[in-house]
Amino acid sequence: MFRIFIDYPNEAEEREIVKLTTSIDGDKLKSVISKQELLDIPKIIKALPVSEHVIKYAVKIARKSRPHVADCPEFIKEWVSWGAGPRAAQYLILGA
Repeated sequence: MFRIFIDYPNEAEEREIVKLTTSIDGDKLKSVISKQELLDIPKIIKALPVSEHVIKYAVKIARKSRPHVADCPEFIKEWVSWGAGPRAAQYLILGA
């Protein structure tokens, strides 16, 4: 649940993308990870320890985005109708 900005490719990269995705002559894909290893990644991530202060900070960030919270910044009260929910803090931790 992250917004990642990726710019457009340059002209040479774009030609290569078009060439590789519009014909069957492209290189064969090579497996770099097994299906099971891929499926295990979420379990591995959730098994990693997270310090209490990191969890507290993630929750604080999410809560400060809510305009009804007393100590949220003024610009939030002015420009935001609905702040981030509990999942925001969860995804901050999982994505860290």
